[in-house]
Amino acid sequence: MKLLLSTFFSWLLLSCSCNDKATFISETKESKTNFNTLMVDTCTEDWQENWFLDSIDSSVKNTTDGMILTAGPDPDDNGQSMVLWTKQEFEGDIKIEYDFTRLDNLDRNINILYFHARGIGMGKYKEDISKWNHLRTKPRMPIYFLNMKLYHVSYAVNRYDLEGEYLRARRYPSISDKKFNKSTEIPGTYWNTGLFKPGVKYKLCFEKKGMTLGMKVSGPELEKEFSWELDNFAELKQGRIGLRLMSGRSTLISNFKVSKKEIMK
Repeated sequence: MKLLLSTFFSWLLLSCSCNDKATFISETKESKTNFNTLMVDTCTEDWQENWFLDSIDSSVKNTTDGMILTAGPDPDDNGQSMVLWTKQEFEGDIKIEYDFTRLDNLDRNINILYFHARGIGMGKYKEDISKWNHLRTKPRMPIYFLNMKLYHVSYAVNRYDLEGEYLRARRYPSISDKKFNKSTEIPGTYWNTGLFKPGVKYKLCFEKKGMTLGMKVSGPELEKEFSWELDNFAELKQGRIGLRLMSGRSTLISNFKVSKKEIMK
């Protein structure tokens, strides 16, 4: 019996720790190459130079510390969420980096990174999403997951009704409103990471390489890495980057940078 318990706890320890051992893509021997910078924004100057906003209930404010993003105040009204989009589109395998500080203490809702975002190209949902920004003044989730092609990463999640905080990746569009959870989920949910505490600055780095997405989160006391395999879905290769805050959330963003691996000839 003692041997059985010892074996079980050894297995449990291994399975719980493996989330922290993902090898970050840019640090492998194969990919130690230079990156070309495609966009840099300290987030201290006029945000409208590089970004546009989906929302009439939210605000973006530049400060000496970065941009403060504040979604609408009612945490139960999904229409008071916000998405801040890059004006620029990006193509191929890119790396996205920024500093993130959570400013709210809300017991629900999430932050999301969108990238390679384009419309589905049908009817009014043109591939260039800036052409139908007027349809997203109340940016409810179904407008996005039914009518856009993009990659999605949920982070800084608070869900009082579930097991706890998590990281999760998705790929839009969903095949229907009711099947969003199953039809968009990329395998691999990371639970209870211990990250994204209010008032603490974290450096976030996302890197897509082929059909693999890596994420590194660096804080003052903790650094963790995560990865997802994207090959259950057709690859997306071009589009905008979006920062989504669900209603009731507030965030400080600074030192936003997008780069792309230099092709060696």
